[in-house]
Amino acid sequence: MGKKSIGEYKRAQTVTLYDAGFTISGIARQLNISWACVKNAIIRYRDHAPWHTSNMVKGQIRKLKINMLEWPPNSPDLNVIEEIWGIIHKRLPLKSINTKEELQKRLQEEWDEISITLCQALVDCMPERIEKCLKAKGSHFT
Repeated sequence: MGKKSIGEYKRAQTVTLYDAGFTISGIARQLNISWACVKNAIIRYRDHAPWHTSNMVKGQIRKLKINMLEWPPNSPDLNVIEEIWGIIHKRLPLKSINTKEELQKRLQEEWDEISITLCQALVDCMPERIEKCLKAKGSHFT
């Protein structure tokens, strides 16, 4: 008998929960699927999603004729969206989440709470972040 596979819908739910910070065992319990299926979906996501996403983004950047580095810096501190996701990640456990719909609702609520002022502050501090990254020779610095 071959590997048991989960459908695209369950795979999307798995990835969403994983990105929201749920553990593999927590996702398996939440979606009532095996730990191995969750792990395989996450591995598949890690192996394929970044490649597709980066190629799409690179294509759009090239169309806009924006200069870009051959490869990104090693530091995640230059990605301000990671800072925003970190804030949302800390806020999510403040209320109980029992279903996918509740997770989606809570994510949307927390996303809506992110202020323009915070986003602007993160963008405004980018020159300082770049300077710190250069001093750290491209490594993690915060």
